[in-house]
Amino acid sequence: MKDEGSAAPKLAAALERATTASRELEAALVRSDFAAVEAATRALDEAAATLRALLQDGAMLQLRKGAADTQSMDGSLRRIERLAGELRERQERNAFLVLAALRLREQWRRLLAGMTAPTYGPSGAPELRPGRRVISRKV
Repeated sequence: MKDEGSAAPKLAAALERATTASRELEAALVRSDFAAVEAATRALDEAAATLRALLQDGAMLQLRKGAADTQSMDGSLRRIERLAGELRERQERNAFLVLAALRLREQWRRLLAGMTAPTYGPSGAPELRPGRRVISRKV
């Protein structure tokens, strides 16, 4: 059987790595630095894989058993809960930033799609644009 005390530090370290990567992702999203977004996403994926492996390995069961055995595990559990809460809040902020960027991109796309070159007839006179009922002006 694995040492019960080793699960808490490993889980806390993995959560710290995920929180740090999430913080870096947030900063990269704000700066629109796509290379940094990609690097932070990779780091977040690695931290998530570590967390997944720890949880599949029964880390939470080991933590509960260790918490029942010693009072010192109580502080470790509180730290893990705090880190998990911070990670969740950061990920929610990152999701909001991504959605806001997508909305902004869609607004720009619609704005640019509405811009077309002015149309002129064969004689050089302005014509109605089909479907828009806007007359372009010759400049």
